[in-house]
Parts: sequence; structure tokens; C-alpha cells
Amino acid sequence: MWHNASDWLPTLLHSASFWHGPVLYVLLAAACSAVVALLLSRLARRIQARPLHRDLSGTAAAVDFVLTLPILWWFTACVVQFAFLANGTIVVHYAAFSAARTARVHAFAYDNAFVDYPTAIPRLTRLGPLPSVQQEAEQAARFALIAASSADSRFVYPGAPPLPALVSRSLVSAAGDADRSQALMRKAQYAFHPENAEVEVSAPAPRAFGGCDLPPIPGARARATITGPDGCRPVRAMVRFRLPVTVPGAQMIADSCTNGFCYKTAEATVDLL
Repeated sequence: MWHNASDWLPTLLHSASFWHGPVLYVLLAAACSAVVALLLSRLARRIQARPLHRDLSGTAAAVDFVLTLPILWWFTACVVQFAFLANGTIVVHYAAFSAARTARVHAFAYDNAFVDYPTAIPRLTRLGPLPSVQQEAEQAARFALIAASSADSRFVYPGAPPLPALVSRSLVSAAGDADRSQALMRKAQYAFHPENAEVEVSAPAPRAFGGCDLPPIPGARARATITGPDGCRPVRAMVRFRLPVTVPGAQMIADSCTNGFCYKTAEATVDLL
């Protein structure tokens, strides 16, 4: 089958890293929300339980509110930050899917765009993976990671490498107005910074295709569609990305803090035939 955006959801559900990534953050956000609801309900019951001491109920309610306010505020901050992390981790998984799909597309080269299927297999085996597979896959993953990056100018490090020309042109044409264009540029600089993302792709090595089920597609240029489950090694893409922890009070759930900013590392692994 040809891999397109519709393959994203099944691939996501079959990724082992998905179930201890965004799903975990959703469960943690739900747990923090339950704690907030429990504290608010207990506070309301304590206020209603003083009908005979109305002269003191206002003072007691104020004391209870002051004591519980920091706890409520911290759990609410955790709910918001866990929601951001869940969304960011899903984006990281999509970036891994984009890297694997790009590696599958560029893993093999044809020296003739109009070769017949019988002559394509020996050329396919002889050429093997292209040297630019890793570069193409990494650029696709980082482009997808723009959605999970921060537009805060404080996260743009001095001396950051320039963006690829194709990425800059695409962002400028998609943004439209100047303010949105600048925000997208800052997000792209965060995503393309070498310290924020790490992309690893294992493309198939040159081998005979006897164990793979290749459909007869005459003149196929982009890639060979591999559907056999036994003799075919899938493309595996692994993406690590530093998600910024920006909600005040939620810094204690971060993995690391550098230059006054805290980050939570998200990992995603996707296998694609």
C-alpha cells in the first residue's frame, strides 16, 4: 500500500511508545483534574457544614481557601502542562511517522524513471539506500515538529543555525501576515535547532527481494511498495524532542533545565513497511 496521511492513525496505535507517552499524560491530567474537583467539593461541603456558626463561617472559609489555593493552583497548572505535553508527544509521533515515510520513499533509487518491473528489481538491489535518506527523513521530521515547538522568542538561542531555504520559503508563503510569519519562524528555529531534536532512521539494507511481495507497478520511480510481512525489514524512525515546559509552577515535572528554561523529552518510535 502507498503510505499517506490516512496511514497515520493505525501506525500511531501500533507504536509502543504511544501508550506510555501521550496516553500517560492524558491519564495524569485526568488524575490532577480529579484532585482539583475533590478539593473544591470538600471545600464547598466544609462551608455548608457550619449553619450554627455563621459568624465564624466566613473566616473559616477564607482560611480554608487560602490554605488550599496553592494546592489548587499547582494541580491546575499540572493539568494544563500535561495537556500540552500530550499534544506535543502526539506531534512527535507524527514526526517519527513522517521520517519513516520519507525514508521509505527515498530509500531506493531508480537510475531510469521508465524501467519495467522485471528490470527494476536488480537495479533496486544494486543501488540500495541513498546517502541522503537520513537527511531527507530528518528534515521531514523537524518540519513536522514545528507544530510542537514554542514561538517564545526566549527559546531562540543565539547562534542557532539558519533554516533551510525550502523551509523558510514554505513558512513565509503559508503564514501570510508579518506577525504570524515571525512566530512560525521562531517555532521553526526551535524545531531545527540540533540540541532540541534527534532523529534516527534505519533504512533497509541492500538485499535480495525474494522474501518480499512486490506488486507489479511498471515504471515505478518513487519506491517499491513492500507488503510482505516475513522477508521485509521495516523502516524504523526514532525521534527525541525537547518539549518546552512553559506553564508556571509545573517545572518540577521537567526532565532538565538549561539557560533558565525547563524541558520534557518526548520519544517516539515508528515502524513502517
